[in-house]
Amino acid sequence: MYRLRKLPYKKEFNSIQIYKYLSDANYCLGELKGLLDSIPYLAINLKLINLNEAKNSSDIEDINTSFKSILLNSMATMKTSSNSINVVNQLRATNIIYRDLITKNKITMNDINRIQKLVVPDQVGLRTIRGHKIYNKITNKVLYIPPQNEHAIIDYYQNLIDYANNKESKYDPLIKMAIIHYQFECIHPYKNGNGRIGRILNIMSLVHSGRLNYPILNLSKFFSDTKEEYFYLLEKCHNDINYLEEFIIYVLKGIYETSTYTINFIHQINRVIDTTKKEFKRKQPVLYSDKLIEHLFKYPYTKNELLRNDLNISRSTATKYLKALVDLEFLDSEKYGKELIYRNKQLVNLFQMNL
Repeated sequence: MYRLRKLPYKKEFNSIQIYKYLSDANYCLGELKGLLDSIPYLAINLKLINLNEAKNSSDIEDINTSFKSILLNSMATMKTSSNSINVVNQLRATNIIYRDLITKNKITMNDINRIQKLVVPDQVGLRTIRGHKIYNKITNKVLYIPPQNEHAIIDYYQNLIDYANNKESKYDPLIKMAIIHYQFECIHPYKNGNGRIGRILNIMSLVHSGRLNYPILNLSKFFSDTKEEYFYLLEKCHNDINYLEEFIIYVLKGIYETSTYTINFIHQINRVIDTTKKEFKRKQPVLYSDKLIEHLFKYPYTKNELLRNDLNISRSTATKYLKALVDLEFLDSEKYGKELIYRNKQLVNLFQMNL
């Protein structure tokens, strides 16, 4: 295995093959960016798709939970799943570092350390103990041994952050994102949470470069669906850095497929919202309001207290709205602990189909 190099690498990654895949990836990512800049339900789409990303990212780390459990633990009084809480925390971490990036126009080690503490609250901080190894999660074979010395970890990590913040790179931001992702995996700086933090940094890299205005690219699904290839390419690169070109192409394919998937998912979400609005307005014109319907998609699982606080209405009015929505079969209800919880059936079913 080779000794880890600092960025930028001396080797050039500008082959015709790379640029072939780069063209397709940039085209689809541009379509996604344009769609996000024009859709009417932006906040709803960002929340739902980033929730999907947080779930997929956690699944890769074997932190498994259901979409229902995540949503219930994010709004109900009773908390039953630590895994679901972890997913919600990852969503919060993405939003926090996105705000930091927009405010400062750069990412700092302190910013990333802060969200690592949120993602893995019981194993906070950079690695300090020697002996850490990176395993192939499928074969349990040692893929590589990252830097062991604490000072070396910090040195490599700061070099990576400086490289990520430098907008004068000779590479297209999508190629640069793939290099950043690979280098972060090589350093593996934290005691735990490296995979989830690395995937958050993927999105922030695209936001920082201006290729996306919002943190919304579910690459975790692609990595999970192709994890055998992912680990195989990581191992090849660690034995010979020349294979990094193959890894870059793999990531570019992921950006293309994920952008296409996300565009289609957004269209499905918006169609369900529009259909629900039209149907409810037709069947209950007196009770109809845009805010009411949008609440049901912002909170796929809701309750009387949440509805009345969000719409600034009385308990009796919220009860009337919820009863009408159940009668029309837009919602169904169930007891969860001591609370009565209401579910947006169409949206939850749509999510189950896209997980």
